[in-house]
Amino acid sequence: MRGRLLIAVLATSSCMLDYSALRGRDGAVDAPAGTDGFVDGEPDDGGFPAGDLRAADVPMDAAMDSGGATGSDGAAGGGDAMDSGGESRTDGGTPAVDAPNEPGDTPEADGPDDVPVGGSGGTDGEVATGGTTGNGGTTGAGGTGGGGGVVVDAPSAGSDGGGGTGDTGVDAPSGGSDAGGGTGDGGVDALSGGSDAGDSGVDTGICAVSIEPLNHHLGDGVGAEGTQFTKTFTVSCACPTPWLSFQIIQPNYEQPPRIYLNNVQLQSLMSFFPPIPATEGAGWQFNTPTSHDYNLPMQIHTNVSATLVTGTNTFKIVNGVTTDDYEFSDVRLECGTYTDPPGPNIVSRGAWVGTYPERSDDDPVGVQGAFHAYGDGVSCVPPANPCASGACCIFGATIVGNPLIAWGCDVGLDLKNGSTAGKLAYPGPATCFSLRFTGNSGGNPVRVGFDNLADMTGHTRPFVELPPISGITTANVCFGDVRCPTGATGCSTTGPWYALHTTVVGGNAAASYDLCLQALMPY
Repeated sequence: MRGRLLIAVLATSSCMLDYSALRGRDGAVDAPAGTDGFVDGEPDDGGFPAGDLRAADVPMDAAMDSGGATGSDGAAGGGDAMDSGGESRTDGGTPAVDAPNEPGDTPEADGPDDVPVGGSGGTDGEVATGGTTGNGGTTGAGGTGGGGGVVVDAPSAGSDGGGGTGDTGVDAPSGGSDAGGGTGDGGVDALSGGSDAGDSGVDTGICAVSIEPLNHHLGDGVGAEGTQFTKTFTVSCACPTPWLSFQIIQPNYEQPPRIYLNNVQLQSLMSFFPPIPATEGAGWQFNTPTSHDYNLPMQIHTNVSATLVTGTNTFKIVNGVTTDDYEFSDVRLECGTYTDPPGPNIVSRGAWVGTYPERSDDDPVGVQGAFHAYGDGVSCVPPANPCASGACCIFGATIVGNPLIAWGCDVGLDLKNGSTAGKLAYPGPATCFSLRFTGNSGGNPVRVGFDNLADMTGHTRPFVELPPISGITTANVCFGDVRCPTGATGCSTTGPWYALHTTVVGGNAAASYDLCLQALMPY
């Protein structure tokens, strides 16, 4: 919806999203197994208290963009230019190219965990002596779903103390290795090619379960976590017509990844692929005449009525061929009917969107570019790859000071960038983005803004300011929602649009923060 901002706060026990309400790659060494299926230091599916976002505008101070000390780009192949503005910045990694396919692996099992249980059945009435049969008892009610969304007016005035200037460098890699692997919190998932003794997925209270929301990269490409992933989850009440749903991108068609529930192999993913064209294009990569990869996101929905049980269940995905390299995210159990998200989740562990920089047919919703972390030189040290944990994270501590200098920390995404062309205007059809945050902003507001010039030097970025974030929070922000701060010069709210930024605003409070962008969905 235009001119309005939808913010949904999900309760701690509720990680599932009702997407229907939101319309509007080689030779990696497996990591040792951990104690859970999440990144060390990252929140589990709801490990933070739910935020409390009230229906009120948030005031913003009038100020111009400013950044900190200029930093160096990450090691993107092809070489990036220095930032044009005063930001400390690092680029994300580079995409890996799939290798030819060869025969793959076998599954293994996992262990249980617990989730709260729903209501119990009532007791049937007894037959009275010489009388009639008593009425049956009533079924106990299950838990309630997560909290709904709250509509908050998009602000129309305030400062842009964060964000800094745009980047004129070429962010797309040309086949080099991933830029240093500084994860948002320093952890990696326990993926060893065997089973992952993970925490159970979180039950939303209506039997739908968020099994694994993070992005994962399997295969033999740079940064891959192994060739299989396993996660247990618990179903505590009846789930009529259950569906196992998730997103996958870049899998091989002829030998796609195999999906298991409770060690029973589910239907082949081949039926979810679009038809293979006569020539390479439309997201299709031709490896050999008999091997093809599909490099656009696919939403998978599989009926699991025959395999799901009440109690502990185990989800597993295993490479169909060892050399296949792909990513998946947002694994969930849905009841009654399945839903599609408003758009594909473009968060990637490699911090790169669009498989090949020299192609545009594999750009999801027209987006191609790198995620970057920026800092003011005081409030954070930008990680080399902010998305290495499966969510794009920034962490540090804001200070009280001049917001033009201590403006905070930022994760940005170029909406269109090629290997040689540099930053370009976004050419795709999307007009809005659904952002799902986890963690907390330390009581600081969070700004979502868009660059409308390739080089924002001397210009102010228009933005929407969100209230402080704590817990799992979803916000829908459209190009038409952003506003310029009162009194700002060099600011416009019209496109074209070049980049998206999310900023933890500094200068107002001394506070620690650890905020992650778990999903970013253009629509």
